[in-house]
Amino acid sequence: MNEAEGAGLNNQLLVSFGTGQAECRISPQQASLWGALDWSSIVRGIPLYQVCADGSADLFDYICKALLKDNYVRFQPLIDRNASTFQADPRNLERIRTAADRYLKAGGRAKIRCLAQRLLLG
Repeated sequence: MNEAEGAGLNNQLLVSFGTGQAECRISPQQASLWGALDWSSIVRGIPLYQVCADGSADLFDYICKALLKDNYVRFQPLIDRNASTFQADPRNLERIRTAADRYLKAGGRAKIRCLAQRLLLG
């Protein structure tokens, strides 16, 4: 293999660890009824920030899958609508931990093992 072949996308592996994505997406019907206070509401989990953060993460995910195909691995648990990534109180952190445990049990552990095996085999 020459130097140029080693730098190609087929020889790269990108692993991405997300902090969680809301299970409950904002519907177009909801969005059409909201005003500025609804979009910035802490009670709703600051939807404007979620849309911006999720949108850029979704775009990044789409591009990486298109370019790298099987050489891109994303870990992203679904977070319950009652949890927020903006609050560090014990109750909210427990909800996030529960979501991570649920993700691991639903296939996340197997995905990690597969990734580890792939890294070991080079």
